[in-house]
Amino acid sequence: MSLRARLAITFVLVALVPLGTAALILGHAVPGADQDRRKARAEGGIRAAALALRDICQETTLLSAQVTGRAGVQGGAVAAAADAVKSSRLPVTVQIGGVGGAAPTVVGAASPVADLGTVQDCNDATDLRAVVARQPALPDGSVVTVAVPFDAALLAQLKASAGLDVTLVGADGSVLSTLTGGNRSRAATEIDAGKGAHRSGGLVVDAQALPGGAHLVVSTGAGSSSALLGALFVLVLVSAGVAAVLGTQLARLVTKPLADLSAAAGRISAGDLDTRIAADGKDEVATLGAAFNDMTSELRSHISALEGSRDELRRNLTRLGETLSSTHDLDRILSVIVETAAASVRADAALLMLVSAGRGDLYAAVGRNLAGRVDDPATGEGARPLRLPAGEGVLGHVFATGEAVRGRTDEPGHPQTVLPSPKEPRAQTLIAVPLRASGKVIGVLGLYDREDGKDFDETDLGTIHTFAAQAGVAIDNVLLHQEAQRLSITDGLTGLWNYRYLTMALAREVERAVRFQRPLAVLMLDLDRFKNINDRYGHQRGDAVLVEVATRVKGEIREVDVLARYGGEELVCVLPETDAGGAVVIAERIAEAVREAHFEGSMVHEEPLSVTVSIGVAVYPEHGASGAALLRAADEALYEAKRAGRDAVRVARPERLDPDARRRHTGDAPQRIDLPPARPPASGERFRAAD
Repeated sequence: MSLRARLAITFVLVALVPLGTAALILGHAVPGADQDRRKARAEGGIRAAALALRDICQETTLLSAQVTGRAGVQGGAVAAAADAVKSSRLPVTVQIGGVGGAAPTVVGAASPVADLGTVQDCNDATDLRAVVARQPALPDGSVVTVAVPFDAALLAQLKASAGLDVTLVGADGSVLSTLTGGNRSRAATEIDAGKGAHRSGGLVVDAQALPGGAHLVVSTGAGSSSALLGALFVLVLVSAGVAAVLGTQLARLVTKPLADLSAAAGRISAGDLDTRIAADGKDEVATLGAAFNDMTSELRSHISALEGSRDELRRNLTRLGETLSSTHDLDRILSVIVETAAASVRADAALLMLVSAGRGDLYAAVGRNLAGRVDDPATGEGARPLRLPAGEGVLGHVFATGEAVRGRTDEPGHPQTVLPSPKEPRAQTLIAVPLRASGKVIGVLGLYDREDGKDFDETDLGTIHTFAAQAGVAIDNVLLHQEAQRLSITDGLTGLWNYRYLTMALAREVERAVRFQRPLAVLMLDLDRFKNINDRYGHQRGDAVLVEVATRVKGEIREVDVLARYGGEELVCVLPETDAGGAVVIAERIAEAVREAHFEGSMVHEEPLSVTVSIGVAVYPEHGASGAALLRAADEALYEAKRAGRDAVRVARPERLDPDARRRHTGDAPQRIDLPPARPPASGERFRAAD
């Protein structure tokens, strides 16, 4: 059953149930009320008729007294009787005489009342056929009788007084006179002196006892309750029909907006977001329609925003993919990751921190819109680049636990409140996720404050989680690439630069020295009698000594200087902006650092070793104008140090500079020509005889 049918039935029942209940109550109460009303009317009518009859009796008595009073005058009785008949409002008959069998004198009636002489006085009559009043006998013995017969005229007066039909019934039950015509015999058979009122065939009869046992009867016609009940039944039927029509219309009016809403919802689900509902008026239905239209508008705007976000995310991912596939530049990749992540969740600021390889803490790698949120390392007094140890602040907590964090920083006691470190960017709401690669955390990405002022939600956190997984792999790939590059130019044993990097760095420094006319020094170091260490203590001990020597040498040079393993136990230092005097000072300092402390043994029964180095020094432009020339000059100087007894420093001879190089240095030649780098000798090959 449809909602409209249910509403229609409900509305009809709401209207008919009270109406039917009222009809049942009225149907039960109306007949009794009608009976009571007619009974009360009959009782009132009979009393009125009795009073009228009593008044007639009194009037006849008064008339008889008047006639008797004038009887002493000759002919006065007859004249008085005529005056009485003339002045009375009643059909009065006056009879005088009738003593001793003489015929009485009758005045006022066409025919005398039959057997009037036997009719008793109206106050004590036993056979009431007329209202009679008699006075005591006149002097001549005659009697004055005034009578009003119970005829139609008298009953008309009684009916007018009672307002009902009037019937005179004798003591024996015979109807003496009536105005009810055909109901005469019926009324006679229904009279019972011992009972007051009767109902028969819709006729109510009430009896009023009169002197002599007669009854004055008034009757009401059939009651009006049947007609009233019929009218009530018709009213109920008409009301039911009207209620059905109105209920149907009302149900239609109520359900029509719902049907419109259902149809509109169907169109919206099909993709028609331009659907609108007429919302005229100020009632609840109009309010519902307006709310539906607002919902549609909001849905359309949200879908547009989602489509825009989807397109933006697609563009960001495309840009990220292109960047990852086209470059191994870590700084560029980190910048793209930060920008893409911030755009994906509409963050106002972002910070990406990476794990330091040697220290095990976090350092700020790249940021976005951090001005005013953190101290500026470039301008802040005493400010330092941001570093966070594991467990400190929000980002340190994410690094230590490997779990993402989302929450607010300005609501203490809130379940999602987080407490950042004073070093971290200041924000009201943030997201921090770990960047993982090869099962470990390699960095942390923090996003701060949405551009629209809202809090970051679970959707934003899920988006950044997915993005961070890809970003971690990308960063790891770049780091692996950088590590591979580093290994390709780094000596695996000592961690120093290898010969390949040395040639590139030396060529770069020579080019810069030529361009800016600045000095450049090259030191070539060789461990004295290193072969004996390998032969006596084994190559493992020799490798340990070589690593320790490299560490001591690195401690004596600058960060801008280049220290590389040339081959075997030979090391080369490239010293930019250093002349011959400065190079000799550094060389002697290196030799002192190597010899000043013994090299401890790493195995049982191994005594400490005393190790020395020989160093050859060559300087641009005095000893060569190219990298290869400087290496050859330093190598020759090293050979001189070996021949001088080892643990010595020697400077190359100036005459090693060839004429072409001198012209290039002084500007006589149009361009510089470098010789190809020499092949490094194997370990111990060059000085085997000397050792």
